[in-house]
Amino acid sequence: MWRMPNLPSPESPVGADDSEKRGSPPRGRATKFDFTPRDHVELMELNGWSEMERITKVCGSRTYAITGELARLELAIHLLVMDKLAENGFRVITVPSLSKEKPLYGQGYLPFARDEIYYMPEDDLYLSGTAELILNSLRAGRINSRNDCRFFMPAFLPASAARPVLPAKIPAG
Repeated sequence: MWRMPNLPSPESPVGADDSEKRGSPPRGRATKFDFTPRDHVELMELNGWSEMERITKVCGSRTYAITGELARLELAIHLLVMDKLAENGFRVITVPSLSKEKPLYGQGYLPFARDEIYYMPEDDLYLSGTAELILNSLRAGRINSRNDCRFFMPAFLPASAARPVLPAKIPAG
């Protein structure tokens, strides 16, 4: 069963190759600027909002360290969203960045992506790149009453907070 693929929708068109792919139609109009837009990396470098070269030496490529006003803005946005969600009946939760193996099977990461997940063999734990893995597993294996079925838990997972989790090789089995 673990290797059973998800079946595509019957409405999905079948094509011979990429040239026959059909995307969703564009919505709205493209924004026109009276300046040349810059990407986020360039903006961070121009404003001194990152430590790109230093963090690459410490953590490798595809990572970044946000500093100064941008770091404060990022945290403020997280708090603002959590406050708004809490005001609307959501129960805010922070979760660890570590998981046992069983939730990875339950969420469909294993056995397929074993070579893309950080594993700590001494502790028999995996690094979770998303809070969803932990949140969904919190309710696994129990039968909820009707009153317990309405649970909305926005979560904050420091390890993934908008950062990529990079693949690492781990042993099979």
